[in-house]
Amino acid sequence: MKYFELTYDNRQDIQTIAEWEMGNFNLMLLWGGQPFNGSIPNDVKLFIREGDEHLVRPDLLPNPVSWLIFSEKLLAEVHQLIKNDIQIFEPPIYLKNGQKVKGYKLINPIYRLDCLDWENSKSVEQNVDGTKVCFGQKSVFESCIGNHHIFMIEGCSTSQIVIDTFLQACQHKGLIGLAGLKCKTSRKKV
Repeated sequence: MKYFELTYDNRQDIQTIAEWEMGNFNLMLLWGGQPFNGSIPNDVKLFIREGDEHLVRPDLLPNPVSWLIFSEKLLAEVHQLIKNDIQIFEPPIYLKNGQKVKGYKLINPIYRLDCLDWENSKSVEQNVDGTKVCFGQKSVFESCIGNHHIFMIEGCSTSQIVIDTFLQACQHKGLIGLAGLKCKTSRKKV
């Protein structure tokens, strides 16, 4: 099996989220790689960058809060594959004029796996509290992943990993704005 970190491509001609309002909501609740037993409050709002209204709508919507936002088209392509690994929410996306943007779903991967091979991953740093974080290419222990098709990695707060069949399901479908950074695979840890 091959694994990829799901990311945005480098297109500059697509819409993106530029501003947000969270009220008292902790945006990191959707970084946990665990089920979120609540709803997104009405005072949470993500705003498409002003001037982007006429740009291409991507299928993976870039945003500075690191939430996974799929177009309905992307979700339709991969839903059968990932349905047991995610929760789906209505995302609070708006244009600056207050108009609600439709056609997207907020995806919450509900598994965070302790599968990172720290020794073979790139750009590993140690925090002041002694914990490690990985910002570069990841190497994952395949034996720790099981049957998950999308998941988060312990030590990489906002990284979402998908299996190769996820990206294969997206090929030749006209999907815009997503890319996969290949992870290395290690075979030792159980």
